[in-house]
Amino acid sequence: MPDAPTIGELYKLDRVTDEQIDAAVMDYLNDPMPGESLLAEGIAIDVCAIMAANPHAREVLAMRGSSEDQMRMAVRTAILLARPTWYAQADAMPETGRASPASRRRGSLR
Repeated sequence: MPDAPTIGELYKLDRVTDEQIDAAVMDYLNDPMPGESLLAEGIAIDVCAIMAANPHAREVLAMRGSSEDQMRMAVRTAILLARPTWYAQADAMPETGRASPASRRRGSLR
């Protein structure tokens, strides 16, 4: 079976929206929690794992002078370059027990 497409490729195919990616970014920056979360129908990601695998994004978040825009863009880019933890048709989706990023409570940036 070929590799799953990247989130960026799914974005180009209109399977993932700007709003869904932005919600995942803000959710991570506000309250990073490991584990899969639903990004879009049939598409789940673990943003903590994505960030752990992306040295540049981790560096931007660790830099003292990084602006909120730089941090958001670093997380967004890491997500777009990543492959989902699962990608399937809606009827084949496993239950993760986690809410989607858009449905979770939002706080302020740390």
